[in-house]
Amino acid sequence: EKTLGQEGYRVETFTRERAALDRILSGGADLVVSDLMMPEMTGVEILKAMNEARVKTPMVLITGYATTDNAMETMRLGAVDYLPKPFTVDELKSVVKRGLAAGEVDLSQLPQPPAGAYVIQYHSWAREEAKSVYAIGAHPFLLRCCGRIVGVELPMEEDDLMQGGAFGKLQVEGSRVPLRLWAPLSGDVIETNPLAET
Repeated sequence: EKTLGQEGYRVETFTRERAALDRILSGGADLVVSDLMMPEMTGVEILKAMNEARVKTPMVLITGYATTDNAMETMRLGAVDYLPKPFTVDELKSVVKRGLAAGEVDLSQLPQPPAGAYVIQYHSWAREEAKSVYAIGAHPFLLRCCGRIVGVELPMEEDDLMQGGAFGKLQVEGSRVPLRLWAPLSGDVIETNPLAET
């Protein structure tokens, strides 16, 4: 609250999950930032309740229990980002900026991931190009939210990727914190697209 308040945001904080959920469901919030593991409800349960009530407020989940399984589950449910603890003030500010940008994106105006692709909602995609050979890439929604990209870090050939783990980073103009790209599947890197780095 202190950090984001100093950035000019109006921040409401809650120490009880049910009170927070009631506030979220009442509408008017631009972004929800929630811990994953809490005493009464988990962040995933809050996200599911938001989905059931058709509340479209973007949500960022933070956690000290980062695993590929809970990263994938939160993304499948529609969280716009996932921030593992410990994180820096710059990382928090960066993810909040992207989360707020997500609320401004008109999904109907975005290009779609390639036809037939397996998609981590709002984040990345994978499409089979040949038997057991997949192309992967960043979701257009993520690219729209992050701002102007000034650098790309791709994996090296023969690197092992783990589903839900990082497969690259985007350096965004005006941010000191690179944006991690979460891998939609596991496997070995055969080649990377050099045009993605230009």
